[in-house]
Amino acid sequence: MTESDLDWKRFNDSKWHLMSTIGLGLTHSALFPLFVVKTRMQNETTQKTFITVVRELITCN
Repeated sequence: MTESDLDWKRFNDSKWHLMSTIGLGLTHSALFPLFVVKTRMQNETTQKTFITVVRELITCN
């Protein structure tokens, strides 16, 4: 491996790390209010529907 290959690999690793960190941050900031809402819901059928929706969201991402 040449020096430029190593630089490119380092760049890709750091880019991937940044993207995954941003993605994780966005996912958490999007899901956190949903979980707060879920805990405040008293209606059981609404909760079950909500949990299903959250599971679908998580599996899609």
